Amino acid sequence: MTHSITAATTPRALIRYGMVIEPIPNNKFGKPISRFDFYNTPNGPRSGYLSGADTALPTTGGYDIRFMTEVGKTPQGKPKYGEAAQWNAGNKIPAGYRVKLKPSEIKKNGFSGGHSTEAWNETLKTYGDLIKVDVNATKNIFFKPAANRPIDRASQYTYTFNGQPVKQPKTVGGSSQTLKLLEPTIANEVGKILASGPITGNTTITVRIPVLNRNNKTVMLPVDVMIRKDPATGTINIPTWYVSDKAFSIGGLK
Repeated sequence: MTHSITAATTPRALIRYGMVIEPIPNNKFGKPISRFDFYNTPNGPRSGYLSGADTALPTTGGYDIRFMTEVGKTPQGKPKYGEAAQWNAGNKIPAGYRVKLKPSEIKKNGFSGGHSTEAWNETLKTYGDLIKVDVNATKNIFFKPAANRPIDRASQYTYTFNGQPVKQPKTVGGSSQTLKLLEPTIANEVGKILASGPITGNTTITVRIPVLNRNNKTVMLPVDVMIRKDPATGTINIPTWYVSDKAFSIGGLK
């Protein structure tokens, strides 16, 4: 039986029926898209185009796509297009653009994965026009992952997306470096639980790991770990983990 910790950074809303891509408002690189031109498609060097504000694009590699913006009119009064960006499907989206999310799915599931401060800041940079954090409801705790590290902050944010309250608060566990330093201890504690008895299915478990508070006193930080078991092979995987809700009630971490 094996287990591993992997980063989960893609919101579930992104991966169902293809990507709808839109410009980021007030971003100098994000020009309006009038149509998408395809070239070098997987079945051979042919071209074509799709148009429409909610055009679903392929999410896997092999498709080279030009984002075309209207730059004027032909003498006949038809739209004339210029290239705004190029994208190879499956790779990073060009600067100035983002995946268009479904508010109903974000309302239900929130932004899953991406629990580092850097990932959350990037989410706010990309979707900040749609996200409104309730500052008065924000919960913070402070800790050090090791004696030689500075104090870091974990936060739990209550927020709305496109004006709709999101059911699941967003938990940010600290900087990517802090999370990286915590992972070996988390993996060790998970290993103890897995060794003590079989996991019968998908579940979430809570482990407690030592961190230091502002006064360099040891406090046990509760962490929720998602366990996924392959029914065919019995292999255990850990797609994500995050600071538990219970942690934000620990007085020693305020």
